[in-house]
Amino acid sequence: MTIKLLGNELGNVIKEQAGTKYFKIVENIRFNSKKYQSTKEEKYLNSIFRSLQKLEPEEIYIITKSVEILKSSERSLILLL
Repeated sequence: MTIKLLGNELGNVIKEQAGTKYFKIVENIRFNSKKYQSTKEEKYLNSIFRSLQKLEPEEIYIITKSVEILKSSERSLILLL
């Protein structure tokens, strides 16, 4: 339950800080990353690349910072558990 609650809160932070558009992109990247890690099917990587190719450099920066926040928080939670 704790992990799900943290995930929801992080999602809310991304929505508030960057907006729903970027939250959806980050969620899409996370979903496809997890799928690729479990299946090694390139279609999931290709989906990520296509999403990123549509963005301007400033938008990629926003996505990068959002993913960084998520990863950092996940590592912190793992250390606490």
